[in-house]
Amino acid sequence: MLVVLGHSGFIGRAVFQSLTKSADKVAGLSSAQLNLLTPQSSAVISNLSAEEPVFIFCPAVIPSQGGDNFESFRKNTEMVFNFSRGLRAGVKKVVFLSSNAVYGDHHFSGTFSESTPVIPHSFYAAAKLSGEVLLERVCADLGIPLLILRLTMVYGPGDKPRYNPAGLLLTALHNKKIEVFGEGEDVRDHLYLDDAARVIGQLAPSQAVGIYNVASGQSYSFRQVAEIIKSFLPETEIVFKPRRQPVATHHFNISKLKTALPPNFSFTSLKEGIMLLLKTDGGDKSS
Repeated sequence: MLVVLGHSGFIGRAVFQSLTKSADKVAGLSSAQLNLLTPQSSAVISNLSAEEPVFIFCPAVIPSQGGDNFESFRKNTEMVFNFSRGLRAGVKKVVFLSSNAVYGDHHFSGTFSESTPVIPHSFYAAAKLSGEVLLERVCADLGIPLLILRLTMVYGPGDKPRYNPAGLLLTALHNKKIEVFGEGEDVRDHLYLDDAARVIGQLAPSQAVGIYNVASGQSYSFRQVAEIIKSFLPETEIVFKPRRQPVATHHFNISKLKTALPPNFSFTSLKEGIMLLLKTDGGDKSS
């Protein structure tokens, strides 16, 4: 059985929907059904462990929702703590959704691989790395295989307004304007939501363990993102704002990920992803 924790969230929902199409037995628990911020949640995890499931841990308080502060750090670490405390020997596998933020985000430029040193500089990144370390120890002690997936910038339908392709597209649709920092020279790997879900769906029931970076392998500057959006919405004005952080260019070596995926697995290009968002009201499912 595959159990998706946080299955009503942005990524968790996509993972759950993807798995229900390919797996025989899938269960999902939302925060309303299982509040991992409460100590009582450990008992639920303990009871579920008896069924020898594959746990997919999706819950997270991300900076754009809860802020990047001590309180969000507490919540993110507490959820992993309560989950870890409930684990029991016999669990088939734990899949933990981490983040490429553990590499340092604005404080590193270059190409990331799984061997890149981790230097978390935000509360969010520190919480993700803490979760990795805690689960590595707990799973090792219990003999549970652990898969850590460090996801890059995921965007797609239902996303919250953020500094990513979905957020910039919503701004263009509503305000006919896109604001980018500096000259838009920051470079990121933007991963379409369905691609992230498909990768997780492939790796969760597989024999893959250890750390994998999950990215498309194709990076774009924010200026390129804005220009692609403008090619669909020509009336859009691109506005350049003063920078708040040093320029950072992020590229990903996904050779390890490719070895764990089917040879015919393909990623959605940024242009294709923006086209798909335009078909869903810019990705705003609330409209």
